[in-house]
Amino acid sequence: MTSFTRADALRLSADLNKDFPISALSYLADPSAVLTLDQLPPLADWQAAQANPLQFGYGEQAYWIHMGLEGNRDDFADSVIEVSNPLLNHIDVYLLRDGQVLREWRLGDALPFSQRPMLHRTFLIPLNDISSGHLDVVMRIQSETSLQIPLLVWKRQALVEHIDKDSTLTGFYFGALVLIGLYHVLIFASVRDYGFLYFGLFTLILTIVHASINGQAFQWLWPNAIYWNSVSLPVTLNITNMIGAMFVTRLLNISDTYPRLGLMQAIFVMLCIVVAAASFFFPFAIVTVITLVMSLVTFVINGIIVLVRLKDRYPPAKAIFYASFSLVLASSAVILSRLNIIPASTLVDNAMMIATLVEVLLFAFALSMRIAMDRDLLAKAQAESANAKDQLLDAQLAQNIRLDHLVKMRTQELENANSLLKKISTTDALTGLHNRRHLDECLNEQQRLADRKAITLSLLILDLDHFKQLNDKYGHIFGDECLRQASERIQACVKRPQDRVFRYGGEEFVVVLPDTTMKAAKYIAEKILTNFRSEAVVVRGERVALTISIGIASSEGKERELDVAELLQEADEQLYRAKELVVMQA
Repeated sequence: MTSFTRADALRLSADLNKDFPISALSYLADPSAVLTLDQLPPLADWQAAQANPLQFGYGEQAYWIHMGLEGNRDDFADSVIEVSNPLLNHIDVYLLRDGQVLREWRLGDALPFSQRPMLHRTFLIPLNDISSGHLDVVMRIQSETSLQIPLLVWKRQALVEHIDKDSTLTGFYFGALVLIGLYHVLIFASVRDYGFLYFGLFTLILTIVHASINGQAFQWLWPNAIYWNSVSLPVTLNITNMIGAMFVTRLLNISDTYPRLGLMQAIFVMLCIVVAAASFFFPFAIVTVITLVMSLVTFVINGIIVLVRLKDRYPPAKAIFYASFSLVLASSAVILSRLNIIPASTLVDNAMMIATLVEVLLFAFALSMRIAMDRDLLAKAQAESANAKDQLLDAQLAQNIRLDHLVKMRTQELENANSLLKKISTTDALTGLHNRRHLDECLNEQQRLADRKAITLSLLILDLDHFKQLNDKYGHIFGDECLRQASERIQACVKRPQDRVFRYGGEEFVVVLPDTTMKAAKYIAEKILTNFRSEAVVVRGERVALTISIGIASSEGKERELDVAELLQEADEQLYRAKELVVMQA
């Protein structure tokens, strides 16, 4: 195993600076990512660090990092090494002395959070139980994320104070964002203005993005969801870009005033959805670079929109301009840092947090400005409406009078049409008698009367004799005329207003005789038979003797309550017997 004892070492002391000095820091690139600890070359073949943090950009290769430390047992026990990039996937840590491994850990956000030796959002490496002397700290780091490796050495008390301060600031920051986001979502639930919903969701998801970047999301929200943690950042960042574009479009009323810009934003929103979905299928490095480029694109598009609306002197655009400028400045710095174009720093690391809070507050101010504008426009419209109120009322009154008259006319016409339709629907077109449908309604009405009180009901079912032979011999026109004349003769024998004649179907007819005894029903039937026997039917010069058979049924004298259906069946049976006599006589 390679010995590192000759390396320059950092002397641990009480006034130790937290940034690890580059003089005691060196690294080795492993392009194939296959080297093990035993295969490492001598330290002379390693490269001296030029800056801290080390920055290697994106790539699949691994990097080995060496740090030399000197101190006594108490110095080591009171010191903690921090790798302050919480997005690194794999960090293998080895503590060595004279080429022998004293302790080792497997860290990284590709492993469960509980596996860390110290549960913190970044990677903390304790040096307790190390005896006095020289200590070599060797790390192997490989990650799909940007290989930006800030290395720090803390005294435990200073680390506790730093964590307390960081927790307070981030707690205030995230708490403020969550409250602002939820507040605007609740306002949307009340007023149903999608501007509030977009802004609320934008703020809440932006909070998750920053929590993911800083490691708090993995620590508190999904410490065991390793796969989701690996894709959550590009997914949530694309969703943030998408909702941010929708918010700016609505807030500045782009779809109505500049349809082409609105279409551009709609296409960008669709691309954000596609890239967010692609995060589950494509390598992190590729998706992340695309996402960062799209973030710059959305800043450019939104910048164009804001400038256009500033030219229109649209008041909310000014607040959006300042908010966008602060976010563009901070985001550009972070993105360029991730792409290894500019060096990382404390200001760059916290730029997004500062700019985001400023942006959210300015966005909220812009939204309130737009609501105030809408309220002013509404008040102006109400004032203009009040000036014309008297004229509108007079015109409305005159119009109401005309409409009332027209409605009455149309209602009467409708009632007349309905009456005609009802008559047509219940009248036989050939004979002018009531049809079978009306018969059913009449019988149902008689049944309802019978259910309420005792009544006497008689029915006649009439059927023209030998009608089929006449129809076949003289034709259908002759048969239709016979049916018309037969209906007239039947109606001539039924005088009372309550008595009704129906065409039952074909050559059959039904006479309904309410409040009529069997004797009276037979009398009416005899009248009908006499009428048919007394005079032949004349159609187109042809004289034909037309006879009829009648079945009679009456509820008179029946012990059971009236059942109209049974009464009709009884009349039909009597008609059948009468028809048999006709056949026998023939």
